[in-house]
Amino acid sequence: MRDLSTEFGRAGLEFITVADPGHPYIPPAVAAAATNASEFPGRRWFEIPDDAPDLVERGNAAWHEMCCGHGLFTPEDRRFLVAVDLSEDSAYGTRWWAEVALTDDWDVVGEGSAGILGLGRGRPVFVMLSRDGDVAVRGDLWQRSIGGVLVPDVQRMQRSRQATGWILDDPRSSPADLRAVRRWLDHLAGLPDR
Repeated sequence: MRDLSTEFGRAGLEFITVADPGHPYIPPAVAAAATNASEFPGRRWFEIPDDAPDLVERGNAAWHEMCCGHGLFTPEDRRFLVAVDLSEDSAYGTRWWAEVALTDDWDVVGEGSAGILGLGRGRPVFVMLSRDGDVAVRGDLWQRSIGGVLVPDVQRMQRSRQATGWILDDPRSSPADLRAVRRWLDHLAGLPDR
């Protein structure tokens, strides 16, 4: 397995553990797809031109304000989940959740994006989830900007359930990914749609 402690440490995140693959969390690919829903109550986002001289500082500030103020974590409990590639370990599927805690020296959009959370410094590409599974956050690159999107109640979104079809119908989906989707759908059977 990857050295997640070192990789997350560069972002100022303390690696705690890989989430139990048997827990019915929303699969990372489904959470990422759900954050594309533009018409959803409580959806929040930030966008910063990618040529801004203070891109990393502004990106970090916007990410923290969005996430801390709207359910990814709280000032008192700074733990949350981050999707990571664990394809070397077939029990988890292609991507699964790692639990981390925000340290005082965090740098998600800078050093974090240069490593495990992106494609380079100031180029965030990640999916995050609150520990209760209700809030999903995606960091992304757009044509001339970077940004992030937060969606509350992601488990109850009809779009989340619809996104599972892409994984279930894709012949390239791993058996572990298929199990994760089915486990999550079974878990949702009693939750109302939104």
